[in-house]
Formats: sequence, C-alpha cells, structure tokens
Amino acid sequence: VSAEEGLESFHVGELSVWIEPGPRAIIAGVIRGNAPHELHAVFQDAIETIHLEQRDILTSFNGETTPFEACRPQLEDCLQLQHQEAPQTRPSVLLWLLLGAAVIGLGAWLFGVFQERGRWTAYIDRLHAEPGIVVTTAQQREGKYLVAGLRDPLAADPDQLLRETGLEPHRVINQWEPYQTLLPAFILKRAQQILSPPSSVSLTFDEGQLVATGSAPHQWIATATTVAPAIAGVTHFQTDALVDTDLKTLQMRKTQIERTMLRFVSDSVQFTPDHEIALSLLTSRLRSLLLHAGRSGSWVQIMIIGSADSTGAETANHRLSQARA
Repeated sequence: VSAEEGLESFHVGELSVWIEPGPRAIIAGVIRGNAPHELHAVFQDAIETIHLEQRDILTSFNGETTPFEACRPQLEDCLQLQHQEAPQTRPSVLLWLLLGAAVIGLGAWLFGVFQERGRWTAYIDRLHAEPGIVVTTAQQREGKYLVAGLRDPLAADPDQLLRETGLEPHRVINQWEPYQTLLPAFILKRAQQILSPPSSVSLTFDEGQLVATGSAPHQWIATATTVAPAIAGVTHFQTDALVDTDLKTLQMRKTQIERTMLRFVSDSVQFTPDHEIALSLLTSRLRSLLLHAGRSGSWVQIMIIGSADSTGAETANHRLSQARA
C-alpha cells in the first residue's frame, strides 16, 4: 500500500494493528481481540496532541528518540485493557515471530516514508526561499511528487536543488514556466547578460535606473542606449559618467594634429631633415583621426595651411605657401 493511499489497519493471525497517521509521525497500536471503535478517537487525540506539543522535535528529527520521552503520557493513554470471559488461546511462537517481522517491516516502511516526506518538505522550503522561483503547486499525485510554478531563467536550477536534498529525481515531477522577476539583483544580472559591457564599464541598478560608468567604444554606447530601456525593470539608462573612447581619441588626435608644425628649407618645399619623422607621425595621426571619426559617426574636415616668411615678394611667397601646403 502506498503512503499516499494510506494504511489504517492490518491483521496478523488474531492480532490487529491499527494505524493513526499524522503529518510527521504515526501511532501504531497492536490489538488482541475486538477493540472498541472509540479507541480510534483516543489514537487521533494522542497523535494531534503530540504534533501540537512536539512540533519542533518532529521537524528536526534525525533518528534520535530520547527527545520523545515527553510523549509518554499521550502514548500511555492509548494503552487499554479489557477482559473477556471466554478463555483465549495462547498464540504460537510462529505467530509471534510473524507479528514481530510485520512490526519491524512496518516500522522500516514508515521510517522510509517519514524520511522521504522530510526531504520533500525541505525541497519545497528551499524553493520558496530561492529568489526568482515562485511555487504555485506542491502536491503528491499517483505515488509521485509534483511541483510547479514560475522560474526566472537566471534563478537557481531546481534540479540541482533537488539533488542536494537527497530525493530520488524520478520521484519528483518539475513543471516550470519562464518569467522575469523584477528583483534588482536579477535586473542587473540580466542587463549584464544582454548588454555584454566591456571590462572597462561598470553597471549599477537602483530604482529603475541603470547606470553605466567607465569608458567604452562609441558603438557599444549607442547600442546599449537603444537596448537598455527594453530590459524588464529598466526605466532609464544613464551614461553621463561614461567616457566615449572613440570621441576621446578623436579629440586627442585633433589636438595633436593642430599642434603639429612642419618646417621647410628656406625658399623651398623641401622639409628640414629633423621634420621627416614629424611628417610620418602626422600621417599616422591623420589616419587614426579618420578611423575614430568613422566609428563615432563624426564628420571631419581637415584644413592644411602653408606659409612662408615675410622676406621676398608677396606674390612669390603666396605661391610658395600654396606649394608647401
């Protein structure tokens, strides 16, 4: 007989065993003869009183029976003796052996049931305490346990929690529907997963506002600015403290180029020997400027100005300036 179907009594020869189940313990009474029906009520009152007064001991039961000494008065109330006039035959040794084996088997079965129920309760308690998991159904059905509810994809794996409790996986049916919790820790974790910020960017979340600090390429900032508000729970994406590395490099190259002065041999378009290296460096900076301008979506205009000294004719100096440019 399964634990779910229940076992009220069974017979061994002329002896009967009455079972009174409770949530975490049972009373099993061995009866010889015909017991009055009222004895069921006595058993029921005893098991209810024990669960009420010894709840903490039952919850933390680990196999040690000493703490249950306090239950003796309730159990002694269940012991009743009524004589009948007809002589009773003495049970044989074989009958006692069969009864002992039955009681031992029943005890082992009940202990296994009690232990399994304790693990089931621990599993459900763990699920209730886990952020991102909402349990809507927890019941026994057709000899198995059924648990169903909602689970955020970023929450702990229920199968892993099940293995940690010691319950046999084939005894438990898990049915989870995906949903997105609005707990701040999960919103931040989801933003990290979706936006994939570079290592130079830190994300924080508070009261609907996702804040990015540090530095990042222009393209990442533009994409994140578009995607972030669509993340569940994010109402605003703050980038005021975020440095655009492409724009920063663009400004730096602009400043470096504007400060560059190339010198020429007098009355010539030939560079002085010490400025050949400067010309090569200027070329590299110009290419970098155009590269970062393209990345940041900026428009660049480059103006090259040539000049000559004030000696000589103005017309000739003007032509020389044009040539040098």
